[in-house]
Amino acid sequence: MTLFADTSAFIPLLVRSDDDHAAVRDAFRRAIEAGRRVITTNYVVVETVAVLQNRIGLEPVRDFTTRVLPLVDVVFADAGLHERAMARLLRMDRRRVSLVDATSFEVMDTHGVADVLGLDSDFEGQGFRLVP
Repeated sequence: MTLFADTSAFIPLLVRSDDDHAAVRDAFRRAIEAGRRVITTNYVVVETVAVLQNRIGLEPVRDFTTRVLPLVDVVFADAGLHERAMARLLRMDRRRVSLVDATSFEVMDTHGVADVLGLDSDFEGQGFRLVP
């Protein structure tokens, strides 16, 4: 069973002082140990790197690149996925849902993924289950 990983999980996974660090770390560890496939998008990778670099610096970016990403399959957005995500974003007509989120929703639908390692309630609003 595949698990989608969102920026809202990657940040607390890499920031030990984050209130959600332990819960996200444990959920990620359980998924990996269970042999669960974990996927994300290159858009989530870009968003995660930008947030980490801006808020904390390059050391967590290095950890993300060397320790986390090797355990995750990254789905790269092509023109078709980008267009579907943009159309979904515009159909949703919600200011707080980003193009990154809409792309994640499209990838999850395409890959039949129901669970997301993340803390963003917008995923629940689209019918996905949040882990932890």
